[in-house]
Amino acid sequence: MVNRKQILFGINDADDKNFLSLMCDRADKAIASGRRIYSRFLSPREQLYVTDRFSSDVEVITDGGYDGAERRIVCFSPFDTYETEFDFQIVPLVIRTKNRSVLSHRDYLGSVLSLGIKRELVGDIVICDDCAVVFCHSEISDYIMFNLTRIANLTVTVDAADISELTLPERRFEERSLTVSSMRLDCVLSAAANKSRTASAELIERGMVCVNYDEVKNASRTVADGDVISVRGIGKMVISTDMSLTKKGKYHIEVSKYV
Repeated sequence: MVNRKQILFGINDADDKNFLSLMCDRADKAIASGRRIYSRFLSPREQLYVTDRFSSDVEVITDGGYDGAERRIVCFSPFDTYETEFDFQIVPLVIRTKNRSVLSHRDYLGSVLSLGIKRELVGDIVICDDCAVVFCHSEISDYIMFNLTRIANLTVTVDAADISELTLPERRFEERSLTVSSMRLDCVLSAAANKSRTASAELIERGMVCVNYDEVKNASRTVADGDVISVRGIGKMVISTDMSLTKKGKYHIEVSKYV
């Protein structure tokens, strides 16, 4: 069985405790049965909790239906499992309007959830040139296909697809090379978001900034290579750095902002 005390150590938020306790149950079931046990779709923050805290007890594998997926299903795989195949039960559904126009991510997600479907059963929604692809759990794929007929007053068709048959758009980034005097969060955010350091500190203090999907209110937190900074109303960016310095003693950083 997993070491629950160690896994829950330092967790004070009740929702986080409940989530990790549920994941402990799934991991225990995997170890006891020798079978692979799967979660529902998890947010990036939840995935980090699992990969950071469970890897010593079971193998943790994730899949979101396509390369680069953000919302992913976690598989708890015992180290001595007899199973050779994975079954994440992810189904991509292609949603098209009659005139092949596309709507917003919010429109698609809102219409799917309005069918009474839980968010944990729906993965990423990818907007393409003439359609949207919704990655969902097989448990509700047929239900969506038969019941989702309109989105934003437009008639839609919904069809299951094979991921190998789909051409998904590549995720695009706006790349910038910057220098910062410090790797403090407020300093890096100031440069990356093109805001004053005071304004950046205020955003952090108001709880509008997450680092690696965790809310951070400490402006002096050190930003490391590969950290993902999300700012409400501004967007999400990945920080890369080899910690090299300029002649004036500033740090080189690369900012890749999602667009």
